[in-house]
Amino acid sequence: MLNGKCGYIDKTGKEVIPLQYDGVGGFSQGLAGVMLNGKCGYIDKTGKEMIPFRYDGAWDFSEGYAICLKGSQFVFVDTEGNEAVCPYNYVEDVYEGLAIVCMGDPEEDGKWGVISLTASSSESSVPATGTAYPSTQTVDVDGKAVEFRCYALKEGNGMTNYIKLRDLADILNGSAAQFEVGWSNGVTITTGQGYTKNGSEQKTPFSGERTYKEATAKTLVDGKAADLAAFTLTDDAGGGYTYYKLRDLGTALGFKVDWTAERGIFIETK
Repeated sequence: MLNGKCGYIDKTGKEVIPLQYDGVGGFSQGLAGVMLNGKCGYIDKTGKEMIPFRYDGAWDFSEGYAICLKGSQFVFVDTEGNEAVCPYNYVEDVYEGLAIVCMGDPEEDGKWGVISLTASSSESSVPATGTAYPSTQTVDVDGKAVEFRCYALKEGNGMTNYIKLRDLADILNGSAAQFEVGWSNGVTITTGQGYTKNGSEQKTPFSGERTYKEATAKTLVDGKAADLAAFTLTDDAGGGYTYYKLRDLGTALGFKVDWTAERGIFIETK
Protein backbone atom coordinates (compact mmCIF):
# COMPACT_ATOMS: atom_id res chain seq x y z
CA MET A 1 0.00 0.00 0.00
CA LEU A 2 1.20 3.49 -0.86
CA ASN A 3 -0.69 6.70 -0.15
CA GLY A 4 -3.75 4.64 0.67
CA LYS A 5 -3.77 2.76 -2.64
CA CYS A 6 -3.09 -0.92 -3.31
CA GLY A 7 -1.73 -2.90 -6.24
CA TYR A 8 0.45 -5.92 -6.89
CA ILE A 9 4.20 -6.57 -7.07
CA ASP A 10 6.14 -9.64 -8.18
CA LYS A 11 8.69 -11.59 -6.15
CA THR A 12 11.42 -9.07 -6.99
CA GLY A 13 9.36 -6.17 -5.70
CA LYS A 14 8.57 -4.86 -9.19
CA GLU A 15 5.14 -3.30 -9.56
CA VAL A 16 3.12 -5.39 -12.01
CA ILE A 17 -0.37 -3.97 -11.42
CA PRO A 18 -0.52 -0.26 -10.53
CA LEU A 19 -1.31 0.91 -7.02
CA GLN A 20 -4.74 2.31 -7.82
CA TYR A 21 -7.19 0.26 -5.79
CA ASP A 22 -8.81 0.97 -2.43
CA GLY A 23 -8.40 -2.70 -1.47
CA VAL A 24 -7.20 -5.94 -3.05
CA GLY A 25 -7.49 -9.66 -2.44
CA GLY A 26 -5.44 -12.66 -3.43
CA PHE A 27 -5.70 -14.41 -6.77
CA SER A 28 -7.80 -17.55 -7.03
CA GLN A 29 -8.60 -19.31 -10.30
CA GLY A 30 -6.76 -16.51 -12.10
CA LEU A 31 -8.91 -13.69 -10.71
CA ALA A 32 -8.60 -11.32 -7.76
CA GLY A 33 -11.30 -9.28 -6.08
CA VAL A 34 -10.38 -5.59 -5.87
CA MET A 35 -12.15 -2.43 -4.72
CA LEU A 36 -12.23 0.83 -6.67
CA ASN A 37 -14.29 3.90 -5.76
CA GLY A 38 -16.25 1.92 -3.21
CA LYS A 39 -17.26 -0.96 -5.49
CA CYS A 40 -15.74 -4.40 -5.96
CA GLY A 41 -14.97 -6.33 -9.13
CA TYR A 42 -12.42 -8.82 -10.39
CA ILE A 43 -9.21 -8.44 -12.42
CA ASP A 44 -6.85 -10.95 -14.01
CA LYS A 45 -3.08 -11.12 -13.45
CA THR A 46 -2.45 -8.45 -16.08
CA GLY A 47 -4.76 -6.02 -14.29
CA LYS A 48 -7.50 -6.34 -16.89
CA GLU A 49 -11.02 -5.89 -15.56
CA MET A 50 -12.81 -9.22 -16.02
CA ILE A 51 -15.93 -8.76 -13.89
CA PRO A 52 -17.31 -5.21 -13.49
CA PHE A 53 -17.10 -3.13 -10.33
CA ARG A 54 -20.69 -3.53 -9.23
CA TYR A 55 -20.48 -5.33 -5.88
CA ASP A 56 -20.37 -4.14 -2.29
CA GLY A 57 -18.28 -7.13 -1.26
CA ALA A 58 -16.32 -9.78 -3.16
CA TRP A 59 -14.65 -12.96 -1.92
CA ASP A 60 -12.22 -15.44 -3.52
CA PHE A 61 -13.28 -17.91 -6.19
CA SER A 62 -13.67 -21.53 -5.17
CA GLU A 63 -14.58 -24.30 -7.63
CA GLY A 64 -15.71 -21.79 -10.24
CA TYR A 65 -17.80 -19.55 -7.97
CA ALA A 66 -17.24 -16.46 -5.85
CA ILE A 67 -19.61 -15.09 -3.24
CA CYS A 68 -20.39 -11.41 -3.73
CA LEU A 69 -22.62 -8.89 -2.03
CA LYS A 70 -24.99 -6.50 -3.85
CA GLY A 71 -26.43 -4.24 -1.19
CA SER A 72 -27.56 -6.74 1.43
CA GLN A 73 -28.11 -9.58 -1.09
CA PHE A 74 -25.57 -12.38 -1.55
CA VAL A 75 -25.04 -13.65 -5.10
CA PHE A 76 -22.95 -16.45 -6.56
CA VAL A 77 -20.80 -15.25 -9.47
CA ASP A 78 -19.01 -17.55 -11.90
CA THR A 79 -15.72 -16.75 -13.65
CA GLU A 80 -17.59 -15.33 -16.66
CA GLY A 81 -19.53 -12.87 -14.51
CA ASN A 82 -22.86 -14.69 -14.60
CA GLU A 83 -24.87 -14.29 -11.39
CA ALA A 84 -27.24 -16.47 -9.40
CA VAL A 85 -29.11 -14.92 -6.48
CA CYS A 86 -28.42 -16.56 -3.12
CA PRO A 87 -31.59 -16.09 -1.03
CA TYR A 88 -29.83 -16.67 2.30
CA ASN A 89 -28.53 -14.41 5.04
CA TYR A 90 -25.15 -16.12 5.26
CA VAL A 91 -23.16 -18.35 2.92
CA GLU A 92 -19.74 -19.98 3.04
CA ASP A 93 -17.30 -20.81 0.23
CA VAL A 94 -18.13 -23.60 -2.20
CA TYR A 95 -16.43 -26.91 -1.45
CA GLU A 96 -16.90 -30.05 -3.55
CA GLY A 97 -19.88 -28.41 -5.24
CA LEU A 98 -21.65 -27.58 -1.97
CA ALA A 99 -22.07 -24.46 0.14
CA ILE A 100 -23.20 -24.11 3.76
CA VAL A 101 -25.95 -21.49 4.10
CA CYS A 102 -28.05 -19.98 6.84
CA MET A 103 -31.52 -18.46 6.71
CA GLY A 104 -31.93 -15.94 9.51
CA ASP A 105 -29.35 -14.65 11.99
CA PRO A 106 -26.30 -16.98 11.93
CA GLU A 107 -25.35 -15.78 15.43
CA GLU A 108 -28.75 -16.49 16.95
CA ASP A 109 -31.54 -18.83 15.86
CA GLY A 110 -30.89 -19.02 12.11
CA LYS A 111 -31.61 -22.25 10.25
CA TRP A 112 -28.64 -23.94 8.59
CA GLY A 113 -28.46 -26.14 5.52
CA VAL A 114 -26.37 -27.14 2.51
CA ILE A 115 -27.07 -26.31 -1.14
CA SER A 116 -25.56 -27.74 -4.32
CA LEU A 117 -24.02 -25.65 -7.09
CA THR A 118 -23.02 -28.54 -9.29
CA ALA A 119 -25.96 -28.34 -11.69
CA SER A 120 -24.59 -27.37 -15.07
CA SER A 121 -26.13 -24.55 -17.08
CA SER A 122 -25.90 -26.77 -20.13
CA GLU A 123 -28.04 -29.63 -18.84
CA SER A 124 -30.08 -30.91 -21.77
CA SER A 125 -33.52 -30.93 -20.17
CA VAL A 126 -35.98 -28.59 -18.53
CA PRO A 127 -38.91 -29.44 -16.25
CA ALA A 128 -41.95 -30.75 -18.11
CA THR A 129 -43.88 -27.55 -17.45
CA GLY A 130 -43.69 -24.37 -15.40
CA THR A 131 -43.63 -20.60 -15.66
CA ALA A 132 -41.47 -18.68 -18.13
CA TYR A 133 -40.70 -15.04 -17.34
CA PRO A 134 -40.26 -12.30 -19.97
CA SER A 135 -36.75 -10.92 -20.21
CA THR A 136 -34.52 -8.91 -22.52
CA GLN A 137 -30.87 -9.68 -23.28
CA THR A 138 -28.49 -7.40 -25.15
CA VAL A 139 -25.91 -9.41 -27.08
CA ASP A 140 -22.90 -8.14 -29.02
CA VAL A 141 -23.16 -9.90 -32.40
CA ASP A 142 -19.95 -9.42 -34.37
CA GLY A 143 -19.56 -5.97 -32.81
CA LYS A 144 -23.19 -4.85 -33.10
CA ALA A 145 -25.49 -4.62 -30.07
CA VAL A 146 -28.69 -6.59 -30.56
CA GLU A 147 -31.53 -6.79 -28.04
CA PHE A 148 -33.29 -10.14 -27.90
CA ARG A 149 -36.71 -10.68 -26.38
CA CYS A 150 -36.09 -13.74 -24.26
CA TYR A 151 -37.97 -15.82 -21.75
CA ALA A 152 -36.24 -16.98 -18.57
CA LEU A 153 -36.70 -20.02 -16.37
CA LYS A 154 -35.84 -20.27 -12.70
CA GLU A 155 -32.88 -22.63 -12.44
CA GLY A 156 -31.16 -23.27 -9.14
CA ASN A 157 -30.84 -19.96 -7.29
CA GLY A 158 -31.05 -17.78 -10.40
CA MET A 159 -32.70 -17.22 -13.77
CA THR A 160 -31.51 -18.53 -17.14
CA ASN A 161 -32.47 -16.80 -20.38
CA TYR A 162 -33.66 -18.80 -23.38
CA ILE A 163 -33.76 -17.29 -26.86
CA LYS A 164 -36.29 -17.86 -29.64
CA LEU A 165 -34.65 -19.91 -32.38
CA ARG A 166 -36.08 -17.92 -35.28
CA ASP A 167 -34.94 -14.63 -33.73
CA LEU A 168 -31.37 -15.88 -33.66
CA ALA A 169 -31.62 -17.30 -37.20
CA ASP A 170 -32.84 -13.92 -38.43
CA ILE A 171 -30.01 -12.01 -36.75
CA LEU A 172 -27.29 -14.39 -38.00
CA ASN A 173 -28.66 -14.56 -41.55
CA GLY A 174 -25.95 -13.62 -44.02
CA SER A 175 -23.14 -14.34 -41.58
CA ALA A 176 -20.74 -17.26 -41.53
CA ALA A 177 -23.02 -18.87 -38.91
CA GLN A 178 -26.32 -18.52 -40.78
CA PHE A 179 -28.79 -21.37 -40.62
CA GLU A 180 -32.23 -22.30 -41.87
CA VAL A 181 -35.07 -23.41 -39.59
CA GLY A 182 -37.81 -25.85 -40.58
CA TRP A 183 -40.02 -28.66 -39.37
CA SER A 184 -40.04 -32.34 -40.30
CA ASN A 185 -41.17 -34.51 -37.40
CA GLY A 186 -39.19 -32.09 -35.24
CA VAL A 187 -37.29 -28.81 -35.47
CA THR A 188 -34.76 -28.93 -38.29
CA ILE A 189 -31.71 -26.69 -38.45
CA THR A 190 -29.58 -26.59 -41.59
CA THR A 191 -26.26 -24.84 -41.10
CA GLY A 192 -24.71 -22.71 -43.82
CA GLN A 193 -28.08 -22.08 -45.46
CA GLY A 194 -29.80 -18.70 -45.59
CA TYR A 195 -32.78 -18.18 -43.31
CA THR A 196 -36.32 -17.81 -44.67
CA LYS A 197 -38.46 -15.42 -42.63
CA ASN A 198 -41.96 -16.41 -41.55
CA GLY A 199 -42.96 -13.11 -39.94
CA SER A 200 -42.50 -14.13 -36.31
CA GLU A 201 -38.97 -12.76 -35.96
CA GLN A 202 -38.06 -10.25 -33.22
CA LYS A 203 -41.61 -10.19 -31.82
CA THR A 204 -43.98 -12.35 -29.85
CA PRO A 205 -47.79 -12.42 -29.96
CA PHE A 206 -47.94 -12.54 -26.18
CA SER A 207 -46.43 -10.79 -23.17
CA GLY A 208 -45.97 -11.32 -19.48
CA GLU A 209 -45.44 -14.59 -17.70
CA ARG A 210 -46.40 -17.67 -19.70
CA THR A 211 -46.82 -21.34 -18.96
CA TYR A 212 -44.27 -23.32 -20.93
CA LYS A 213 -43.97 -26.97 -21.87
CA GLU A 214 -40.75 -28.85 -22.37
CA ALA A 215 -40.00 -29.21 -26.08
CA THR A 216 -40.36 -32.95 -26.56
CA ALA A 217 -39.93 -32.97 -30.34
CA LYS A 218 -36.42 -33.67 -31.57
CA THR A 219 -34.10 -30.94 -32.76
CA LEU A 220 -32.13 -32.07 -35.79
CA VAL A 221 -28.96 -30.23 -36.82
CA ASP A 222 -27.98 -31.14 -40.38
CA GLY A 223 -30.06 -34.29 -40.05
CA LYS A 224 -28.58 -35.45 -36.75
CA ALA A 225 -30.36 -35.32 -33.40
CA ALA A 226 -28.94 -32.65 -31.09
CA ASP A 227 -29.30 -32.91 -27.31
CA LEU A 228 -30.47 -29.37 -26.53
CA ALA A 229 -32.53 -28.01 -23.63
CA ALA A 230 -35.59 -26.28 -25.06
CA PHE A 231 -39.14 -25.32 -24.20
CA THR A 232 -42.18 -24.21 -26.16
CA LEU A 233 -44.52 -21.28 -25.58
CA THR A 234 -47.89 -21.33 -27.28
CA ASP A 235 -49.85 -18.28 -28.41
CA ASP A 236 -53.61 -17.90 -28.09
CA ALA A 237 -54.10 -19.28 -31.60
CA GLY A 238 -52.14 -22.43 -30.83
CA GLY A 239 -48.92 -21.45 -32.60
CA GLY A 240 -45.73 -22.72 -30.96
CA TYR A 241 -42.44 -20.90 -30.39
CA THR A 242 -39.32 -22.81 -29.36
CA TYR A 243 -36.69 -21.30 -27.06
CA TYR A 244 -33.12 -22.53 -26.53
CA LYS A 245 -30.08 -21.61 -24.46
CA LEU A 246 -27.76 -19.41 -26.51
CA ARG A 247 -24.59 -21.24 -25.44
CA ASP A 248 -26.09 -24.60 -26.38
CA LEU A 249 -26.90 -23.29 -29.85
CA GLY A 250 -23.39 -21.88 -30.23
CA THR A 251 -21.88 -25.25 -29.40
CA ALA A 252 -24.23 -27.16 -31.71
CA LEU A 253 -24.02 -24.76 -34.65
CA GLY A 254 -20.37 -23.76 -34.48
CA PHE A 255 -20.31 -20.10 -33.47
CA LYS A 256 -18.63 -18.60 -30.42
CA VAL A 257 -20.62 -17.41 -27.42
CA ASP A 258 -18.65 -15.80 -24.59
CA TRP A 259 -18.59 -12.95 -22.08
CA THR A 260 -16.11 -10.19 -21.18
CA ALA A 261 -16.42 -7.15 -18.96
CA GLU A 262 -16.02 -4.87 -21.98
CA ARG A 263 -18.48 -6.55 -24.33
CA GLY A 264 -20.82 -8.43 -22.05
CA ILE A 265 -22.32 -11.50 -23.78
CA PHE A 266 -21.09 -11.71 -27.36
CA ILE A 267 -21.36 -13.86 -30.46
CA GLU A 268 -18.56 -14.21 -32.98
CA THR A 269 -19.56 -15.90 -36.21
CA LYS A 270 -16.13 -15.96 -37.89
